[in-house]
Amino acid sequence: VTMAWLLPGDWVFSVQGTDQAGNSASAEPQTFSISTSPTGPKAFIREGPFMTIAKSDVIFTMVAMQGKEEMPSATFECSLLPWPSDLTDPGMPLNWEQCAAE
Repeated sequence: VTMAWLLPGDWVFSVQGTDQAGNSASAEPQTFSISTSPTGPKAFIREGPFMTIAKSDVIFTMVAMQGKEEMPSATFECSLLPWPSDLTDPGMPLNWEQCAAE
């Protein structure tokens, strides 16, 4: 089930099975508490190459944090720009792609 419309706040998702005759598997539905936040976790680079390197493949170690808590299930998007780049320039194209955390 995808619920892309959830507003920020605390929610309880409930589910129970019902057959074609209308019989439910249990009197109590299964529930799951969800808390949504208007902002996602902050991404940090823990490790990566420093300055000039003589390789074409590099490894970065990333972590996502929500407050003081590490978010191990977070996914990352990465963008590679030539150096130096002005990230505040609205004309600078940022092409974000899925990248995996190492």
